[in-house]
Amino acid sequence: MRSTRWTKRSPASAPPAIRTERCRKSCSIRTCFPKCKKQRDPIALGHVAVYLAVHGNFAFSAVTRYEVRRGYRLVQATAKLPRFETFCSHCLIAAVTEAVFDIAADLRVYSRRHGHPAGDADLLIAATTHDGNRSLATGNIAHYAWMPNLTLVDRRRA
Repeated sequence: MRSTRWTKRSPASAPPAIRTERCRKSCSIRTCFPKCKKQRDPIALGHVAVYLAVHGNFAFSAVTRYEVRRGYRLVQATAKLPRFETFCSHCLIAAVTEAVFDIAADLRVYSRRHGHPAGDADLLIAATTHDGNRSLATGNIAHYAWMPNLTLVDRRRA
């Protein structure tokens, strides 16, 4: 039984929504739309349009949200934080559960045994995607290509 909670961020007055499982064709967007729009990447923007037409909302791991917030703070781009929070309020954000940690631990063991470098954030993102039975849309295919039973979508390719 899968246990990933896909929660839509909303005002405190609204109860969190629990996302039900979807088929393997569902994707978890690894990078956010503002980055695609800023870079004017027509392939990525095309993927975004199709994704939103099918799913209605972006979905990504709470770890991805953490990485973006950390990045903005590191480069002192704190003015972008409110806009990013507004973006997140329209997204489904997957919580990091015990099941996700268990999958990430298995991936860590696999990576060490097979000589693959892997950071904890990438492992947790992949585990969240796997636990939610979703595909992972990313611009960093090399970070995830070695992971077993993970369906990847290169957001930069048609």
